[in-house]
Amino acid sequence: MLRLYFAAFLALFLFLGTSPSSGTPQQSIAIWYVVNKSSDKDYDYLEKIFPESLALSISNVSPFVVNRPDFIEDELYNKKASLEKKCSPSDVREIAKKIKTDFFVYGEFVPVKNNISAKKNNIKTTLRIYSRKTDTFFTFTETVVITAEIFPFVDKITSAIINYVSEDRYIDRVIPEGRKLAFITGISDVEIHELYLSFMRAGYKVSFVQNSSVNSRINDKSIMSFFHIATKNNSYNSAVIEADCYSPTPKDCYANEEDDSLKRLYASAGDVDCLVIIGFDKKRESAWVRGIDLKNRNLIWIEREITGSSIYEISNKMIMRMQTPMPDPFADKKLGTD
Repeated sequence: MLRLYFAAFLALFLFLGTSPSSGTPQQSIAIWYVVNKSSDKDYDYLEKIFPESLALSISNVSPFVVNRPDFIEDELYNKKASLEKKCSPSDVREIAKKIKTDFFVYGEFVPVKNNISAKKNNIKTTLRIYSRKTDTFFTFTETVVITAEIFPFVDKITSAIINYVSEDRYIDRVIPEGRKLAFITGISDVEIHELYLSFMRAGYKVSFVQNSSVNSRINDKSIMSFFHIATKNNSYNSAVIEADCYSPTPKDCYANEEDDSLKRLYASAGDVDCLVIIGFDKKRESAWVRGIDLKNRNLIWIEREITGSSIYEISNKMIMRMQTPMPDPFADKKLGTD
């Protein structure tokens, strides 16, 4: 049954889809508005405070040139152009090129209330990072309690942004040994057993859902159908796909279908913690990774490129990185305050 659901999930993806160096001052990040999507005007003040605080936070702990909304508006005015606070991916793509920024950050938030914390200001914030170099959008979501002190939340967002733009990497949380993993990859039967062995030796449990009959449907070309991926809250999309997702009648936004497939896959394999999708190059000297938490059906791990001389070496680097949290850009400052 598990393999049937796995095959169905795989078929959906195959049907759907046919690094800046840190420490480089020339790299620039444009911070746009984070829009209040709710009808509660009491939260409108965050539209101004949040991007200003975020820009300041990034400037304090990184070498990037950071441009705030007022700077962007002035630049656009001088170029006889404009941008609405609530903007589309197509608009962002055009404006990023016009103001010559490497990265463009924007998004929205909505207050969330529940029975447990009805009296607390829970804010669900969705941020999108557009990279002009790769022409991609990375979307991630954070839900936190906003108190009188907004900076802990801003610092958490800052850390995610800096790590992503500096290392082409995002990991929501580490995936420790002992977890059970399922894999999708385009390598051969012999190679996939080498991959499995590396993870098993490191203390992970492996679900052998990608057997020979399933594996025969994937190769180095078709695995690229998974390179861009959308889950419930987080996604990594090409600019073209992101634009279609945003349209009133989306044609190529498959988050709902993918989410449903992940739900069925988890229901049939509830003991699998994480689905790991790996695309190797033909020489097996580099690989990209997408990790999905099957329980929450969310994209939690992105690696744009891990290099090595063999599948064995690359697999061990993957293991090291999946066990390593994102570096804390505020670590030096925290040590300085002790």
